[in-house]
Amino acid sequence: MATPPPLKADENGFVSEADFEEWIVSWEVESARLMGDAAAKIAEKHLNMYVETLVAAGDPAVFDAMTAEWQVAVDEFLALGVKPLYLQGSIGAQLGAPLMPVDLLATWTQVVNVNAANYVMMASNRIVGASSSIWSQVQFAAEQSISSGVEIPKLRKEVENITGYARGRAQAIARTEVMGAYNGGDMDGARALGAYGPVEKSWLATFGPRTRESHAEADGQTVLMEDSFIVGGVAMDRPLDPSGPAEEVVNCRCVMQMFFVGDTRPDGTIIEAMVEEPPPEMLSE
Repeated sequence: MATPPPLKADENGFVSEADFEEWIVSWEVESARLMGDAAAKIAEKHLNMYVETLVAAGDPAVFDAMTAEWQVAVDEFLALGVKPLYLQGSIGAQLGAPLMPVDLLATWTQVVNVNAANYVMMASNRIVGASSSIWSQVQFAAEQSISSGVEIPKLRKEVENITGYARGRAQAIARTEVMGAYNGGDMDGARALGAYGPVEKSWLATFGPRTRESHAEADGQTVLMEDSFIVGGVAMDRPLDPSGPAEEVVNCRCVMQMFFVGDTRPDGTIIEAMVEEPPPEMLSE
């Protein structure tokens, strides 16, 4: 996987919205290409092996190695795509925080690294689970074609169709996971800051041909860190929240903006420190 260049900030440590969007979309595109190519290659290889065994009525055992080969591609994607994006999201959250004591920063780093390992493990389970239908569909389509009497020349054309299906499904999974990794790291990194963390979060839609209407409507929605966004009538902790429905998550390109005490909200108001209410007995005095 050819990883995109690192995200660069200006001399003041700021990254423009346009540069950030270009950077994260480049990750999405490269990840989709990697996983799509891997899935198509695996599907084509085993479908062709199946066609070549048709003199012996076709041997379905040729499909057995597909999931193992896919796991190799998934592991590469996790190491080169998902984990770096998760860590970049966490670092992005920390960079906006007030200056932290060195010992607390060291603790935060340890927590983030543990969180990253856990996130990668969960992402692996999601990817393998979501992609299992690819390989069962590849085998089913091939066997159905043979049982229906498709001739070899037509079957080879069918191989192209099935391979295209595998590529498309893998690309959607990759796009979703790489964007989810950044948002997951952003949120987890922010929460690991504790009292030094942000107090509010804002949903930022990435506008384009694929932008959902519900996500365009959610653009700029700002809530407390502990509260949920309401997107398409659904409560979501962050963009690409794994607990959200597929229709609000798959292929999403949205991100968040975090706000710390003293920051200016999109509406121009300034976030002030929350003042704890005095106990009732003080109010009665």
